[in-house]
Amino acid sequence: MPRPLSPSVRHRTVSAVALGALSLSLLAACAPGGGSRESVDPAVGAAVRETLPATPTETPRPDPREYAVTPQTISDAPLGHTVEVTDVVRNFSVEGGTEPVRDGAEVVLVKLAVTAGSTYYASVSQNDFGLLTTSGGVAADHSNYTYEDDMASAGYEVLSRVGHGESAAGWISFELKHPQDELFLKYERAAANDGAIEASSAEVPLVEAG
Repeated sequence: MPRPLSPSVRHRTVSAVALGALSLSLLAACAPGGGSRESVDPAVGAAVRETLPATPTETPRPDPREYAVTPQTISDAPLGHTVEVTDVVRNFSVEGGTEPVRDGAEVVLVKLAVTAGSTYYASVSQNDFGLLTTSGGVAADHSNYTYEDDMASAGYEVLSRVGHGESAAGWISFELKHPQDELFLKYERAAANDGAIEASSAEVPLVEAG
């Protein structure tokens, strides 16, 4: 005949049953759709969302604009070079696949018609030119190597070098870090033949013809 449980054994049995019931209750509360959950104050949720950083938006760039400029001619008398400035493209559009234009910067194209002198074996290259936003300021160097593929795709022939006695027309690109309405093209060549041929420098405004 089974013996009745002792008080200590009955206590342990009841405790185990209670713990099991408590565990089931907790599992039910944590399971999806089970039991009641602690609700979140909608105002608190909205405040949390407001503190999250906003997704950055890219500043839209102005549309490209091409125009003729008031004719300007640069002469390098010692070497016999002549350079005619004819057209400008502001806000040239750079597509994907090349180095992106820095935020706030602008790519400008300038069209030149160049005739290199034949007296000396000297050429005219894109390295001889810079673009300024203020007269006498710091010139932005050409950036043809960066954007030449985009220029070619858009139908703008890149002007890189014109050999002595030759003539050619084409475009040079510049990236302006701080664009301004006014533009100036600078031509600068160092002295040659140990100073026997003096240096040459000129600066002309790029004003829309009208």
